[in-house]
Amino acid sequence: MSPRQELSTLIARTQSGYELDVTKLLCLANDADIELAAEALVEGLPVASGFANFYVIYTRADAATVAQMNVWKGRPPDQTGSIGTTTLRVPTLFDFGKLPPHLTEKRVLDVMEAFLNRGPIGFRGVAAPDLPVHMTGKDGDVRTAQTIVPGYTCPSNKLVARAIEQVPERYVYITSANLSHHRTGVEEPAHWKPAPLIFDFRHIVNLQLIRHASEDVAHKSYPGYAEMSTTVISFHRPAKADGRPALRLERYGSMDLPDVRAVLDRFDLGLEIADSGKQRLQQRTYDFAREG
Repeated sequence: MSPRQELSTLIARTQSGYELDVTKLLCLANDADIELAAEALVEGLPVASGFANFYVIYTRADAATVAQMNVWKGRPPDQTGSIGTTTLRVPTLFDFGKLPPHLTEKRVLDVMEAFLNRGPIGFRGVAAPDLPVHMTGKDGDVRTAQTIVPGYTCPSNKLVARAIEQVPERYVYITSANLSHHRTGVEEPAHWKPAPLIFDFRHIVNLQLIRHASEDVAHKSYPGYAEMSTTVISFHRPAKADGRPALRLERYGSMDLPDVRAVLDRFDLGLEIADSGKQRLQQRTYDFAREG
């Protein structure tokens, strides 16, 4: 791809005509830019970031900052936050002493490893006892935590790692880069282009953004993944499918069901579909031609 063609993939236009040359923004390919974005995050600013093949927004994980981000998105301020962390810290978010009878800690960790080796994924399980209320949810009587991670190869891991090294928590708050249906009246898919993201969140004066080095490369690096929020798999309640112990599909997102099942088959596990996972998330479309 020539430099001119590559540049064209990095300039996005919204339906209102808003245009931004994102090549002038911070970039995940540059360690110095990652340091600047991590510093902004530590200082309490929201940071939109390339994440596998789409975009997310990170903030500090204290209750006040999470509530403010919820308000900016149009959500209720007390909506439960999802957790962003490094791949090595993912197991520390869960209480493996409270797994369903058919699962062992090793089996779940092996499954996590397999998914993380492939790409972006979300996990939900019994929350570690020290996690605060605003970062956990409830499924009946079970207190759960949900983490969203991009897999091993995404450079956004460096951003999260640098931020976590400088805050008291071993995690940050992560949310999809979309406005809530509470604000817009319709379900808004997550952004996978940076300029329209910035336009949608222009009411957040101090929003920082660090982009993919190449949108085309980011998308091609995850073949088979749709450009949308992650699929979420849970392991906090007993489940069965096809006569086998199973994990549950909580959200049907970027990873397709046959691929999820193929991973679980390696560990002799089935896939039970929760009501929340029966319909796949919508993928955002833009009014500009996709190039490259």
